[in-house]
Amino acid sequence: MDSFTDKELSLMEALAKGINEARNIEG
Repeated sequence: MDSFTDKELSLMEALAKGINEARNIEG
């Protein structure tokens, strides 16, 4: 299950957060 490192997980989390915020601004 631990195929991702903590750094990668936090990076993906930040990316997902940024996408959600961008969608909120657009919508």
